[in-house]
Amino acid sequence: MARYLRLGQLYPRLSQIAPTVAIDTQWPWQNSLRLVAEIEQVEAWISRFEQQLTTLANTYREMVTGTTYTMAFYLPGQRQFSIHMGKLDKAFKEIGLERTPEQTKVIGEQGGKANRVCISLESLDLIDTDIIFVHKHQHTTVRKTNELPELNQFIDSEPLIRNLRATQTGNIFAVPAYYWFHGRAIRIPLAVNDLEADVLPAITT
Repeated sequence: MARYLRLGQLYPRLSQIAPTVAIDTQWPWQNSLRLVAEIEQVEAWISRFEQQLTTLANTYREMVTGTTYTMAFYLPGQRQFSIHMGKLDKAFKEIGLERTPEQTKVIGEQGGKANRVCISLESLDLIDTDIIFVHKHQHTTVRKTNELPELNQFIDSEPLIRNLRATQTGNIFAVPAYYWFHGRAIRIPLAVNDLEADVLPAITT
């Protein structure tokens, strides 16, 4: 098994405790998953997911092409949003959803390896997209903002947020941070499941 520099001298010690797999965090998530699971099961799992993407694209792409989105953390009490990019973007793009060039540029210039950047309310033009996904640690399911009193009150109190397209159309979704933001392989299909069940039907009806 190849070892990676980030593990350094820990790899031999960890291997003495239990079987240890070294994963390069720069790999595509599919490669990481193939490394740590039975190859036949993994290939079938990946095939089902990729077929799900194809089905969603065939069903929704014509309706959602050109629809832009933002992924963000709301920082209570700080009048800020933290916007970021990640591995979900590729799957979303296959379905037809898009990042704005402005977001891609500012995160590329200021976000560094973390691929995220904090913006003040005065820079909300960066998240003036058709859909906004707000990551929330407190929730395990997708929720509309009108179901979340704290977030809804914050939006109502800020004229700049009330003027955003996603606010006016009701397309701000609070999503579970633990798999929309954290994690690797398994989180991408879970987020796509949320798109299929809760988001795509809501924005296309």
